[in-house]
Amino acid sequence: MSLGVFFSLCLRLVVTFGHLLVCLYMYCGFIGESVLFVFVGLGDVVKALRVLEGRGGSAPLELFLRLWGPYTYAVLNRAVDWDLVYRRGDVYRLARRGRELLKLLGEGCPVEARVARGRLWLKTPVGLHAVEPTPSYLLSIAYKLAEVCGEEPWRIYAEIRRTLARATSRSLDKWLL
Repeated sequence: MSLGVFFSLCLRLVVTFGHLLVCLYMYCGFIGESVLFVFVGLGDVVKALRVLEGRGGSAPLELFLRLWGPYTYAVLNRAVDWDLVYRRGDVYRLARRGRELLKLLGEGCPVEARVARGRLWLKTPVGLHAVEPTPSYLLSIAYKLAEVCGEEPWRIYAEIRRTLARATSRSLDKWLL
């Protein structure tokens, strides 16, 4: 490879990376500390909601900055985007929707199952999912729910298996009797 081709490729890479940074900066209006946080864990949003609930429904921004540093802006803006909290000045308050989510999550991870249209359906706090009765698929769902609910994945996995077994036995009884 010649030196000219090498520098041309390097220049393209720099321009592309610079364009990516500009796009990220425009997408993330919360960048005040020159830190680019785009991906926010759902578990962190739930932790922020639990902090707000523990402090009576409101907390100042400084408290979250001491906990998470600059990542706080990403977490709280995601919660504001989802209407889980609202902001008044530098104080964040728990919204009705956030209280409802915490109430759902406070019961552990309620999981319901049913059989409809020839598929197994699992109703969780995150939503309704069509599931395959394979161990790897159910374990994947259990880990995702464990992150949201703050429980152990193996307990959620056992609960999902029990719930699906009950749902399939009810539907089989209907066909066999």
